[in-house]
Amino acid sequence: MTEHEIAATYANKIFGFARNKTNNIFDAEDLAQEILTAVIKSVRSGRKIHNFDAWINTMCHYTWRNYIVKNKRHWNSSSLDDYNMPDDINTPEDVFISDETAHEIYKETAYLSRACREATVMFYYDGLKVKDIAQKLNLPEGTVKWLLSESRKKIREGIEMAEKNLGFKPIRMWCGCMGKQGPNGEPQSYFKSSLMQNIAYAAYKQPVTIEEIAHQICTAAVFVEEGVNLLVYAGLMNKLSGGRFQTNFVIDSPESRAAEVEYCYKKAPEVAEKYCGEFEKHFNKIKAVGYIGSGLNDNFQKWVFIPYMLSKALFKSGYFEKYSPEERRDGGKYIVSAGLDSDDIPGKKHGTPGKLPADITKKYESRGIKIRDSESFYGWQADTWWSGLNFRDFDVQDVMDMYRVVNIIENNQDADDYDKVIISRLIKKAFVAKKDNQLEILIPVLKKEEFRKLNEIIDDVLNEAGYELFDEVINDFIKLWRNFAPSSVSENELYFKAANHAGGIIFAVLEYLERTGELIKPDDSETTRLSTLMAFL
Repeated sequence: MTEHEIAATYANKIFGFARNKTNNIFDAEDLAQEILTAVIKSVRSGRKIHNFDAWINTMCHYTWRNYIVKNKRHWNSSSLDDYNMPDDINTPEDVFISDETAHEIYKETAYLSRACREATVMFYYDGLKVKDIAQKLNLPEGTVKWLLSESRKKIREGIEMAEKNLGFKPIRMWCGCMGKQGPNGEPQSYFKSSLMQNIAYAAYKQPVTIEEIAHQICTAAVFVEEGVNLLVYAGLMNKLSGGRFQTNFVIDSPESRAAEVEYCYKKAPEVAEKYCGEFEKHFNKIKAVGYIGSGLNDNFQKWVFIPYMLSKALFKSGYFEKYSPEERRDGGKYIVSAGLDSDDIPGKKHGTPGKLPADITKKYESRGIKIRDSESFYGWQADTWWSGLNFRDFDVQDVMDMYRVVNIIENNQDADDYDKVIISRLIKKAFVAKKDNQLEILIPVLKKEEFRKLNEIIDDVLNEAGYELFDEVINDFIKLWRNFAPSSVSENELYFKAANHAGGIIFAVLEYLERTGELIKPDDSETTRLSTLMAFL
């Protein structure tokens, strides 16, 4: 058809459409003119049109959508019921449009799952018939009709939610891991983006569909699908029946943190009395081993050996043998450690229970315990409130460097240029000091036989005190986390995380010992090297 033939054939239909939509002859003339202009422009582009009736209908609605967005202020009182949303879908004339603007329809369509989204776009925007959509998607016609019906229902629900002003506040989730990272820094690399953090949290408390996640975080479903597929591949999200998904790792919250703190506050005196009382009876035996650093002041050494002893008691638990980080398809072997701050939980404010004094419970914070070992070297370090709550750089290389420094001291050797670099680095970490041109080691360093004797004495302490109390603590943490973690989280994830979090009792014990005078707060010169030991195996 020529331009003139199109205008002659469809002018009345276009104007009738415009008049029906605007209810105003002046606006109808403007809209009809825009539709005709769009039609002629499309024809001039050389587009092949097989069904002019369906195509004109599509162009009318397409232009109406743009018109209403452009003139949004004039169309903000329309109701969803003012538009044709028939229950039976047969032809492109059965069209639905936004309750306020076509922009809302576009937005809600983006939240649909892939199948619903594709069928909706083909039917309402491309003007295809049901049978044509069925052929393209390789689906029965009945399934296509069902998808379109579901789309209308979900779009209606989404617009109604928007009308209620259900706002979305993105959360910020920190992420670490227990175990070995993947080759590209997994799992931390997954959660560098706010999108992935919010996808994981949206699917955390209960199973949800792609559409529900998309609505909750106000993001197009196509992006949600990509994120969900990645997490499912890594085993960090479970795919459940009914097209639903749920996050498969535990996310800390201020609420769960408060419960842990309250438990540790109540339990710390019992643990301190049972284990640290027995430790005092053996402390002189430990110093008599004669390791490097055995002449350091007693208080500093207790800040090393008491948490070391308590960590040994914790890791003796059978939970650490039965449950361990999982091999992942991304090449890592880890358990995710993740959490939120109170400001990042919409509508909630949690924190340390009001009954507990903040000046006490703040000292329960830690950056964990690090064990760095190889066939020949062993390093242990606890990052605590008293060491500055920094994640201190500490690795096997530090122990290897210390081995070289010990040889220099014991053999009275001159340091070469490479040795001077090593010494400078250990001085910066406060493990070594140089006084009157003499090197001095400022942490406990044990040779193989000394390390064996130390562990024998520590084992004697733990055998005398018994391991039952630490088993009880871990079991209590498992019960605690059952109340916070979704039931879909795997037993391995839950138990391993709970057992590791039970280590919080160690730092609560240190606080209790400081508060009761059994330990004295380290001075500023000791904090950088606090709670660190090395051994040569």
